[in-house]
Amino acid sequence: MAEKTPEGAKKDKEKPRRFRRFIKSNFNAAKWMNLNRIKATNQSLKDLILSFFVVKKGGQEEDFNVATQRLGLNDAELRLRQKQFLFFSGLMLLVALLMFSYAIYLFSTKAFLGGSVGFSATLVALAMAFRYHFWFFQIKKRKLGCTFSEWLRQGFAVTFSNSTQMSQVKK
Repeated sequence: MAEKTPEGAKKDKEKPRRFRRFIKSNFNAAKWMNLNRIKATNQSLKDLILSFFVVKKGGQEEDFNVATQRLGLNDAELRLRQKQFLFFSGLMLLVALLMFSYAIYLFSTKAFLGGSVGFSATLVALAMAFRYHFWFFQIKKRKLGCTFSEWLRQGFAVTFSNSTQMSQVKK
């Protein structure tokens, strides 16, 4: 048998290394899939979802009177804003009702995609109606930072009592 010389042994060891180097440089599945980008995207999505469940503390707590002074609002302007917010709230409720009716019509004619869009637009209009009414409620109560439960318990009573008072004043 022919004995392997040290040079021959060196060549035999070099072949697997060259093969591994060739495989690693040409068959990099992580690069093909852009694995780093996928990891970064997943981390961003995770951070975004977690941010929905974290309550952020406000930088400053402000009293209603301090805010009106800072913004330079007087009572007449506040009453005007209050009326505007109540009007916009009612207008958005009307728009939401019309959109909901149209969405029902679309669903009844088997236009499910259009009905879904109409229903989504209804939800947006209802959210805007809530926002305007909530602002109206805060001005009426002269309190910033009202909670949803306060608005739910007292908001409609304030609106209806205000409208009955206005109708009694006009008589």
